Amino acid sequence: MEQGHAIHDESKNPSNALYGVRGWLKFVVVVNLYIAPVLFVLRSILAWTVFSKIAANYPRHIMLLMIDTIVGGFFVWKFIQIALHLRDIKPGVVQEMKKWLELNLAWTIIGTLLIFISEMKMEYLMQDAIKGLATGLISFAIWYSYFNKSKRVKATYPDWNQ
Repeated sequence: MEQGHAIHDESKNPSNALYGVRGWLKFVVVVNLYIAPVLFVLRSILAWTVFSKIAANYPRHIMLLMIDTIVGGFFVWKFIQIALHLRDIKPGVVQEMKKWLELNLAWTIIGTLLIFISEMKMEYLMQDAIKGLATGLISFAIWYSYFNKSKRVKATYPDWNQ
């Protein structure tokens, strides 16, 4: 077996049926490796296409979109790295995931507050701000809880709580 592809190596802990990157844990890996990057690129293309047409009227919004694209791209890259570490059952990856979930939540809150300096009317911003903040909070709550409580995570990553 190749080094780094422990996802299929059930021999490391054969006594525990929950050992391995399967179920919701595999879902997290697949989403972060494939789906999230594609959605990020599509969302970025759409946002830049729409906002390039109104750039003259809202120059601050374009600056904020640039910041959001750079920071968002960095988060996508980081979560790809974490997904690879989860897949390969690397030590310390659960702590790394929880730390980056916290940082992502912090950016969600900061990014939500930043859009209010974009010069756009409040009624255009409020709905998206509330939706983005709610989505970020719910996503954080689900996945942070999962990495704290999952029996599969505990069985697969012996250092999950260190």
